[in-house]
Amino acid sequence: MIIPVLTEEDIRRIFREELSRVSLVQSAAPAEEDEDSEITTEEAMQILMVSERTMANYRSRAVIPFRKIGPHRVVYPKKAILEFKARNTRPSRDMKRK
Repeated sequence: MIIPVLTEEDIRRIFREELSRVSLVQSAAPAEEDEDSEITTEEAMQILMVSERTMANYRSRAVIPFRKIGPHRVVYPKKAILEFKARNTRPSRDMKRK
């Protein structure tokens, strides 16, 4: 029985190949636009137009529902983010004048 020995370079090469395959599959998949999808902190920040620190405050105060994936990754239900924005957005002064 032959047991292959992988060098660090072999592992790095395999990892890069698999990562590129995953990237190709993800880019070929249609983007999820439904409200049941989950979005990243960066996407939530863009939708709400807030900073990363504000998102952390929302999480610590349980203002917005979220789910931790691993020690550092957080995702949010897109529907909850959109509802939060609708509840907490005021019309600008320009909009009031019309």
